[in-house]
Amino acid sequence: MLKDKIMLGAIIGILANGVKLTANYIMYSLGWTSVIFWQIVAVRFIGEKDLSKPIALVIGGAADLVTSAALGVSFVLFILIFSRKFLFIKGLGYGLLIWAILFGAFLGQSVETDVPPLGIIVTLIAHSIYGLSLGLFTLLLYKDETLSEVANNDAPLFKIKSAFLPEPAYKLRSFKIKGAKKPSKPQKIKPKKLFGDK
Repeated sequence: MLKDKIMLGAIIGILANGVKLTANYIMYSLGWTSVIFWQIVAVRFIGEKDLSKPIALVIGGAADLVTSAALGVSFVLFILIFSRKFLFIKGLGYGLLIWAILFGAFLGQSVETDVPPLGIIVTLIAHSIYGLSLGLFTLLLYKDETLSEVANNDAPLFKIKSAFLPEPAYKLRSFKIKGAKKPSKPQKIKPKKLFGDK
C-alpha cells in the first residue's frame, strides 16, 4: 500500500494532521484560543450557532481529514517531482503556505470578524507543526527514489543501475584445482581391418 503514492500521501497527511490537532487542542486547553480547527472548518457548512454541538465536530472532522489527506498527497507528489533534500524546510514552507491560503484567505473570515492576535498565532504555530510533521513522516515512510534522484543517479537509499551504462571489464583469471588428475596423453587407435588381407 505504501508503494502507491496516493495512499502514501494520504496517510502522511492524516498523520501530520493528527499532530497538528494535538498541538491545537493543547493550546486550546491553555486558553490561547477559543475554538479548535474542526469548529473553524465546520462553520463553512453550518451556522455559528451550531458550532458547540457534536454535529459540528463530526462535520468539521470529516472535512479536515479529507483536506489533510489531499494536502499530504500533493506534498508527496511535490517531493516525488523534486527531491528529499531540505525536507523539513520544504515541509515548514508548505505548512505556512497552507496557513496563508486556506486559513488566511478562506477559513479565517468564517468564525469572527475580530480574531485576537493570540488566536492567529495559534493557527500559525499549528500549521508550522503540521508542515514539520509532513517532513518527518515523509522521511520515515517514503522509501522510493524521487524523479530528481533517478535523473541525477543520486538516490540515497537505493543505488540505481542504468541499463545504458557500460559495465567495467574484468580480467579473466584461471585457477588450479588441487588434487586434480592431469589429463592423460591421447592414445592412437589403429583402425581394424574389416576384411582379410589378400
